[in-house]
Amino acid sequence: MEDLFGNEVSDVPLSADTSRRVSNDMEQVRKVAQRAVDGTTYLVSAKSKVYELADPNRMRPVPLWEAGVVLQLLDGGMFTRAGKVKTMLCGAARISVTWVGVPLSTKKTLSRWAALRVPQTWAAAADQKGA
Repeated sequence: MEDLFGNEVSDVPLSADTSRRVSNDMEQVRKVAQRAVDGTTYLVSAKSKVYELADPNRMRPVPLWEAGVVLQLLDGGMFTRAGKVKTMLCGAARISVTWVGVPLSTKKTLSRWAALRVPQTWAAAADQKGA
């Protein structure tokens, strides 16, 4: 079996624990990065589970798609692991996590993305195809 790029891949699906979701949806990536800039504090455990800060001593898990984007941004260098390891509560569980930081370069990238617009010619071409 081959992926979209012609690389050989196994046809056996990976479990949720071993697979990492990667998003090509730039709106999702922009939304997660913007949430982090706007004050959402993401936390990551040693097992790469992603949480958000609920209050100073508690955290809650984020949706799977959002966790995948946070991990993708960490891998790509747009987010960083910041600070020391701290033990936080998630429900009744105590979990060791590190804070996720947003570098200045990511903030600048987001402001550039905000300035991007779809050219009118693309919209016109899409209208013609649909007609």
